[in-house]
Amino acid sequence: MSRLPPGLSRPAPRPVGDPIDDTAQLLGRWRNGDRTAFDAILKDALPWLTAHVDRRLGEGLRSHAELEDFVQDALVEFLTYGPNFEVSSRALLYALLKRIAENVLRDKNDYYGAQRRRRSAEVPLPSDSVLRLDPPIVTVQTPSGEMRRNEEEARLRLALELLEPSERQILVMREWENLTFARIGAEIGISEPAARMRSHRAMLRLSEIVHRLEEKGLAWVLESEAPE
Repeated sequence: MSRLPPGLSRPAPRPVGDPIDDTAQLLGRWRNGDRTAFDAILKDALPWLTAHVDRRLGEGLRSHAELEDFVQDALVEFLTYGPNFEVSSRALLYALLKRIAENVLRDKNDYYGAQRRRRSAEVPLPSDSVLRLDPPIVTVQTPSGEMRRNEEEARLRLALELLEPSERQILVMREWENLTFARIGAEIGISEPAARMRSHRAMLRLSEIVHRLEEKGLAWVLESEAPE
């Protein structure tokens, strides 16, 4: 059974008569264009995730209906424009989606959302490129160079989703938009040397998350990288 980060209770059990966790199946159908699977994921996840995000970050600033709309939009954006992935349990899927929703809520100007959509259009990942995020399984097969590059790019994009919004912003400005450190500093109100230092630190954190995703799996990363 997948571990779950501290403070996150497990979702309600599946109805009697449906004892099998169909998360992997739903995600596979969604990747193949089945809209009903996509809707099923959102229908199950939305009330539970909204309640958790409200307790952690709502702070009375939004009505419940507004927050639910916000969480739904965040999940739709990620599931549509983020990398394809596979997990084997609802618990792990919900833990990932909760982190995504929290990070979007904390990203006040939604800078990354627009950049994610642009990156998805300009550098699309193959539709059959799938990140398997449960603890890695040893395989005797060696992926081709192209498959390996696609997987590395997908893992990088997922790791960006798990960074603090401020760290993510500065890396996207530098790596995706190719802005100079002087321009980045001007954009976010810090000096050029400070922008360079922040970018360096954010890149180290990103590299660490990418490595942990590959070596230890998503549950370990969500636990170790949980925001304060």
